[in-house]
Amino acid sequence: MRNKAVIAAAVLSALLVISVLCGCSDSERKARRYIENARKKYKAVAQGLEELKKLGESSLNATPEDVAAMKKNLVDMAAIVDEINKSAQAVRSEFDKVLDLDGVGRYKEFARIENEKLGLVDKQAGLLKDLTAVAVKAMDAYAAGQSLDQAAIENETKPIKEELGKVTGKINELSDEATELAEELNI
Repeated sequence: MRNKAVIAAAVLSALLVISVLCGCSDSERKARRYIENARKKYKAVAQGLEELKKLGESSLNATPEDVAAMKKNLVDMAAIVDEINKSAQAVRSEFDKVLDLDGVGRYKEFARIENEKLGLVDKQAGLLKDLTAVAVKAMDAYAAGQSLDQAAIENETKPIKEELGKVTGKINELSDEATELAEELNI
């Protein structure tokens, strides 16, 4: 009986030493798992953003005669934005689990950065949708026999484009910060 207790103590000690050497507490392992789950779920967000970008680019090349195609693009973009938001919420829930853990400060910082980035991705998707709506409105006016007022279109799209540039810049800044932290954490 005493041998079993000694063996059990030795095994427990070995596991403790291994976990200390690995530098991973139970909370850190959970944080890593949640982050990995978030990254897997983010693939749906990235795919949606790519689809949205393609639709946006095709909308920019449309002519006023393409009103029907533009309207279809707008409907498609709205559906994609809804899917992005839904997928982003699933990703956020994984990062929120990290934020609920104790003793994982740097992992929490990573999760906070990623959640902030997801909020900006939602905003970016909405701004792309807004740009397409302006284009559709202009095409509707053209189809109704009105001439296109480039200055009015530019005035309406300029603040959207400026905000889109700011949001995209902040996303890139946060991505760089998250990449640096991920390398530090080896995740």
